[in-house]
Amino acid sequence: MRRVIPALSGLCLLLGGAFLAYSIPASAQTDATPTPDPMPTQSFQLDEPLFAEFDENALHIPPDFMGNLELIAETDHFLIHASRGYFPVDDPEQFARDAEEVYDYVSTRLEVTSDEKTIILFERPDSNVCPVRGFAIVSPPSDPYAGDYPPEIVIYTDENTSHTQIMGVLAHELGHVLTQRNNEQWWMPAEAGHSEGMATWAAGRYWHAWQGTTSFSDSVRAHFEQSKYLSLREHYDLEPAYSGGDCLVSRDILYTEWASFIEFLLYEYGYERLEALFRSPKWEWVETDEERVLYVTLADYQGVYGLELNQLEAQWLDHLMSEAETARTPARRTCPLCEASSAPAAPSAP
Repeated sequence: MRRVIPALSGLCLLLGGAFLAYSIPASAQTDATPTPDPMPTQSFQLDEPLFAEFDENALHIPPDFMGNLELIAETDHFLIHASRGYFPVDDPEQFARDAEEVYDYVSTRLEVTSDEKTIILFERPDSNVCPVRGFAIVSPPSDPYAGDYPPEIVIYTDENTSHTQIMGVLAHELGHVLTQRNNEQWWMPAEAGHSEGMATWAAGRYWHAWQGTTSFSDSVRAHFEQSKYLSLREHYDLEPAYSGGDCLVSRDILYTEWASFIEFLLYEYGYERLEALFRSPKWEWVETDEERVLYVTLADYQGVYGLELNQLEAQWLDHLMSEAETARTPARRTCPLCEASSAPAAPSAP
């Protein structure tokens, strides 16, 4: 989970409902492409909140928390602090070494670097019904004041929190930092699913160690087998991840699914198209005598890939099922979202 500062880049906060080159030719084309279901344009009245409110009290962080930090350790890429004397890690030096290993892994996976040092601090576990386990505060490069505020990562933990969870949260949040602020100006996803999926994918082995999984593909197949799959198209705003009693389960499912989907797009279609998708959302103010409305056009899957999101989702799931058939099973498992349509399969984008 991340918080982006400031404004228009923060549209991802609103679209997310919370807060808060690898080029392999595309060859997987399902012969049962669903009928296109374009993403709708969203509109927001001026009297509606354009950006999600950041509630310091709900997250147990007082407004002056930056004045209550004590530097515990400094590494090549991190400034590790105690917040108001709270530092639940027994061995700061070992944690510092582990954090640098996380940085090396995530930056290598994303193929980006950063000259900035990211602040890391700890807070006691969030006691809300739908708790936060970590978040990143990061300004995008387009912010003229970005250089004045180093990125920050907050990890919610106590003596009962496992080391694998702490490292998993750190890797995920560092994924947010490095996809938004890096020397190469790569990635920079804006929408919530793209942002959380990229951060989860970047966390890779640390996410799997925390979740007790082996791969994103196997995890999604398990979601199907256990009837836990949540459609990306139907839950595009990630709403189940941030509300309800089972929000943590839904959050892990949706984050993992988006990571797997992004991995599929990356390896099947290449980085250039994925970057184009991340940069494709648009917004426009329309003002009349009666009202002022913000129109948000969501990511242009059709323009980038020649297929709508629901078609790409079906193609990805068909790929996962075919992969499982080849690797493990003699009989092909069917994909519920890959139903035949009278419409012909859409061609790949040029």
